[in-house]
Amino acid sequence: AMFGDEGAANHNRLGGDYGEPGLQLFIYGREEGGHAAPVRYPARQTLAASQAVARLNQVNPSQVIFAQQNPQVIDQGVFHNDVIAVSNRHVLFHHQQAFVDQATVLATLRAKSDSLDIPFTSVEVPDERVSLDDAVASYLFNSQLLSRDDGSMMLVLPQESRNHQGVWRYLSDLAADSASPIDEVAVFDLRESMRNGGGPACLRLRVV
Repeated sequence: AMFGDEGAANHNRLGGDYGEPGLQLFIYGREEGGHAAPVRYPARQTLAASQAVARLNQVNPSQVIFAQQNPQVIDQGVFHNDVIAVSNRHVLFHHQQAFVDQATVLATLRAKSDSLDIPFTSVEVPDERVSLDDAVASYLFNSQLLSRDDGSMMLVLPQESRNHQGVWRYLSDLAADSASPIDEVAVFDLRESMRNGGGPACLRLRVV
């Protein structure tokens, strides 16, 4: 149980071109002996497992960040980080309540990104625009963020996000915002995949 590991569902890579050095962001739900842990549901990813994966794969320690997922969001059904965050290149798209001590996590990401000349960008979805319940119900973060040839980004979403009025209003505003790195959303009917616990998140692969 100390090495509970759910794999890539709790990992984000942040960097420039995919073949260049980047930051490896490992998300865990609980730490052996730690105090912050979910009460209703088990935390499936442990810090020890994440550390072992980074160590055994010989990832440069200076490019690794371990961050804890908010136990309260786990207790609301967010078992994996890919239900509350998605990354692509230098952009992390995430909910306001995704991480424990989120301000420190983002500050660390910015500092380490600066050391690698990566223009880290956080797109934080405020709770007042999209509640945690609505994010989970609409599969907003069970999405995939893709780069296009011109450097802009497109967010690929399941139909459930389009069907939720409040979530779709937020996404429309996001795509229309000239300051946003995400300037297009694409919706697909993936009902069969979603019913089997799949969706766009299952297509994320960060191996070059």
